[in-house]
Amino acid sequence: MTSKRIVLVFLALLLPFSLLIGYWLHLLAEDRFDKDFRHLRQQQSLGIRLGNEALKEDFEALFRDVAYLAALAPIHDALNDDAEAAREQLAKQLAEFVAHKPIYSQLRLLDASGMERVRVNLTDTGISITPQPQLQNKADRYYVQETLRLAPGHIYVSPIDLNMERGKVSTPFEPMVRLSTPIFAGDQLKGMLILNYRAALLLQYFRDATREVPGEVMLLNTDGFWIVAPDPDKEWGFMRNRSDLTLAQSQPDIWSRIRNTNKGQVSLTSGLWTWESQFLIYSDFAANLHAPAGQTPMIFDQNIWKTVTLVPKTQLDDIKQESRTQLFRLGLVLLLAWSGLALAFCHSKWQKA
Repeated sequence: MTSKRIVLVFLALLLPFSLLIGYWLHLLAEDRFDKDFRHLRQQQSLGIRLGNEALKEDFEALFRDVAYLAALAPIHDALNDDAEAAREQLAKQLAEFVAHKPIYSQLRLLDASGMERVRVNLTDTGISITPQPQLQNKADRYYVQETLRLAPGHIYVSPIDLNMERGKVSTPFEPMVRLSTPIFAGDQLKGMLILNYRAALLLQYFRDATREVPGEVMLLNTDGFWIVAPDPDKEWGFMRNRSDLTLAQSQPDIWSRIRNTNKGQVSLTSGLWTWESQFLIYSDFAANLHAPAGQTPMIFDQNIWKTVTLVPKTQLDDIKQESRTQLFRLGLVLLLAWSGLALAFCHSKWQKA
């Protein structure tokens, strides 16, 4: 057998195998990426669920506190015009509660006109009870107006925002959630109880629960502003007069989907998006939340936040490239092995020629 014929035999053995291996590896790469992509989609959905469950668990404890405080006997007494002693007693009880649970920066009892009757503050310097001459009327605050509309037993949960002092956002930022419930005597509205919760704890629970989720995890308010963002500089735009810091501005296509649907998952040119709107619904908590004896069960049905994850296209490309690289190495090993066998076969033919 001539050398030219040996080469042709070698190529005849090698090329079909190479094409077959290449096609097989292509199919295998696509199949592997599809499996990786499905796993990634499941991870995103699970990550959103973990983040939301962390938030819901925290709210359940907050609702229990509201129910407990609203049932205190001195609450009604402190709303009477001549109830100075009752107000002092209630202030002491609330101060003890804050000392036991320093997750609240402020507890207040307001009358039906929005005037503060009792205010207890927790600051870096400790707990303080506001003297009566320094109490203020808060009738113009949005959370007071929302609470005045509630029926007995209902809880209002404010949007997550930043604490403000004297009309300005406090620095460093103090994320805040206000929970309030009206106080009735029979059918007559007597006042309202308001708790200022330090929501930095809530947001930290969310971050901890979603730390291992691949990609970017975001918490948005219902207007599309970031509360938790991959870039902290984008957070709290609605409190900083930065209307540009919204998902609607940076990604209008995906925001229109997120705004108009409660949950979904879609792959766009920007990457894989997963989202879910969350509601605080009484039935979700009813099994674990019991109002004190004689009190109406607390009811709260509100859309509070939207949890969103994004796996950027660059990360998806990296996953696909990693699969291809691994299979390329496998293909190279198989090709080298087959080349060795083909060479050995051609060599034996050469020797016999």
